[in-house]
Amino acid sequence: MKLKVAALLCMMGLVALGGFATGPAHAALLDGLFGKKPAAVNYSDIYPIQSEDEFYNVAKSIHRTPYNDPQIEFEIMMPKDWVSEEIPQTHDAYGASRELMGDIAKFISPVMSTMRALVTVKSIKLEHEISAENWLKGYILSNKYNLQGAVTAFNDRKATAECISTALDGSSSYIYVAAHINGSDGVLVQFESPLALKDVVAVVRKLIVDNFKFILETDRPIENLKSFNFANGLKFRYPESLILNHVDDGDTRHMSMQLYNIARQDVIDQTQGKSLSQIQGLIRFIVVKRNASTSLKKETDDIKSFVKNILGLEITKLVSSDPAPVTTTRFLGKGNFSRYEVYQASPKRSNAIPEEIRFVALGDKKWYIFGLLFTPSDAENFYAWAVNIQDFDMMIKDFK
Repeated sequence: MKLKVAALLCMMGLVALGGFATGPAHAALLDGLFGKKPAAVNYSDIYPIQSEDEFYNVAKSIHRTPYNDPQIEFEIMMPKDWVSEEIPQTHDAYGASRELMGDIAKFISPVMSTMRALVTVKSIKLEHEISAENWLKGYILSNKYNLQGAVTAFNDRKATAECISTALDGSSSYIYVAAHINGSDGVLVQFESPLALKDVVAVVRKLIVDNFKFILETDRPIENLKSFNFANGLKFRYPESLILNHVDDGDTRHMSMQLYNIARQDVIDQTQGKSLSQIQGLIRFIVVKRNASTSLKKETDDIKSFVKNILGLEITKLVSSDPAPVTTTRFLGKGNFSRYEVYQASPKRSNAIPEEIRFVALGDKKWYIFGLLFTPSDAENFYAWAVNIQDFDMMIKDFK
């Protein structure tokens, strides 16, 4: 009798678990009861390309010249089973719409478990000097992507990042994007897939994006550059969008100049009938001939006074200090010196957003060279900050 009751109870337990059915769900449950792990997902069953060899065995090179513009002529490797989507191009390389981000190529994957991946190549005409790293960071911020890890900068003209994007309906996508700058053109290569396919397409995602290249690469800057000379003390070039505000070179033993980054506003001053403008950055260079009456301390004290009394800022924190900034060989070697420091500074008014001050000091046997950058912080105005530091750094690299 006891055996019959036990058997009946066992039977009821199986019925409660779904009877004697042997479907996948029940098999997985029984595997769990007996200590077995479910079989690992085989990504090859979802999409066959899971190695570099498999990618290159089926990939083809695709060559495009959007808007007939050789500066954005590119080549990209795509698996043969991906489909290219036609992108209408109704304007030429010099059309006004090039000032806005636009798609210049799209490629769609085959169906993978009812889902697809998408590669989009986007292009824009850049207006101001900016590094690929900071341009990409700005793109991620503006699209509210969730950055995974850090942006990887290869140089000023190439950077990559991995992100997660969440749509209004709650669905999420995994994105791998590369930013390229070629002359005044910025190009983004973006691979996007549903988050569920993240690991399935890991190999193809990286190889497609990383294989993008321009046919004709150029190191030409984004902006046209103007030349400036401090007598025989210093020469360099600066972007033409900067406004030369002040030059003091009457005494060739102690010279200075000042540049403004001015943001044009779409506001009209009714009394003047002119567009209003706003200073979004200030760069100041000072060149001093070394002699018995000059000293490094005196010159740096003068700069501190300028920051406090003219800019109205209080230095609150040293953010970083680099004894070897990137500059020309003129300031290297015995007897020469260099330093690059970044400070947080606050306006004297209460509750003000902290600004940023960058200071560079260079010296050779004949001259002291000082540079000062005042800029909104990256938290206050990321784009202005990115442009300002790129302008400042590229001028220092150009010092002769």
